[in-house]
Amino acid sequence: MDKSVKRKIKIVIDARFAESSGGIGRYITQIAKKLNKKRFDITLVSTKNLVSIQGNRGNKEVTQVILPQKTHWLFWEQVQLPILLKKLKPDIYHAAGNWGVPILLSCPVVLTVHDIIPLTETGYFNQSQFPWLSQQLYYWREKVGLMKASKVIFDSQQVCSQIKAKIGFKSQPAIIPLGVGEEFFKPKAPFDKVILAKLGVTKPYIVNHGGIDRRKNLTRLIEAFAQLLNSNTLNEEIKRNLKLVIAGNGKTREQLIGLGLKLNLNNRLIFPGWVMGDKLAVLVRNARLDVYPTMAEGFGLPLIEGMAAGVPVIVSDLPILRTIGNTFPIYVSPYQTESIARGMLEGLNKRYSKANLKSWAKWARQFSWGKNIKKLSNIYSEVAERRDGISV
Repeated sequence: MDKSVKRKIKIVIDARFAESSGGIGRYITQIAKKLNKKRFDITLVSTKNLVSIQGNRGNKEVTQVILPQKTHWLFWEQVQLPILLKKLKPDIYHAAGNWGVPILLSCPVVLTVHDIIPLTETGYFNQSQFPWLSQQLYYWREKVGLMKASKVIFDSQQVCSQIKAKIGFKSQPAIIPLGVGEEFFKPKAPFDKVILAKLGVTKPYIVNHGGIDRRKNLTRLIEAFAQLLNSNTLNEEIKRNLKLVIAGNGKTREQLIGLGLKLNLNNRLIFPGWVMGDKLAVLVRNARLDVYPTMAEGFGLPLIEGMAAGVPVIVSDLPILRTIGNTFPIYVSPYQTESIARGMLEGLNKRYSKANLKSWAKWARQFSWGKNIKKLSNIYSEVAERRDGISV
């Protein structure tokens, strides 16, 4: 191809997780919204309609292809997806959610790895019918992506180092952190109460918005919340009305509801399901605390979203979260219920100045989606130019 010819670079993105409220979902959504449409032709491939990106009337700037999962996810990735990609003929295929790279794929691949927690956390696959087989399948699924990728992107240096030690890769890595949406920096507004009412949430409340998963440590969080309500040093009015809101969905949700009933929390626990975009920002900024006692993370997006919203954050004392949060959060042991309860009590009893709130927001500002998506666009251009001299 003549290098002087300028045309859009055609990017196809695996967007199966775009509708989740986790970091991967926000990552895919921000790529679709912020990537320069004059330079890139974007196609999202998913198993269902992406309302959060396309809206009810559709987004004319982004193409969506719905590829229903006919049988097992492995068949979707290794058979259905490569057949579709052969028809679409992209310049680059971006596997944006840890894995999802077909073995029989000829176009350049950009792979984003957010974490390899299933391979680093002991017992992660214990709930599987065949734990050893599930772990091996995950390993090789990751390995294939790393082998075929023209460029590998990591959210943090920690994940990059873990992958290099555990699996290895040949391509030059890029570290591009996740970002905070502008909606989290907005102040509280009168209309917030309408959104909270629709979510079934009333003040005062503590929020957890990291999703429902075993590693998110929600059992200990609920137990710590029960301990908090029995504290003699908690303000009586807050104690009478305080609730715990856990946003997200997952297989263990019913178990968590059952635990709440067992601990006599009754109407103190609220599960609004997936909450995204502006609604999530409203939920976070009106909370008394943002509590995130996760046992393992590749980045920790809820931490900086809470800081951006000006809400005191109680978070696990993990190296990656220390790196992301600096000295601003209250750090607790994720393995000790008492430590989580003490952290919440400290956060509720402590008085924070406007200077505190501004310093949190200033720190969170460095994690900009706009800046980081620009870095991603440069990688797309670099990979496309290496392939066949597309000028962008």
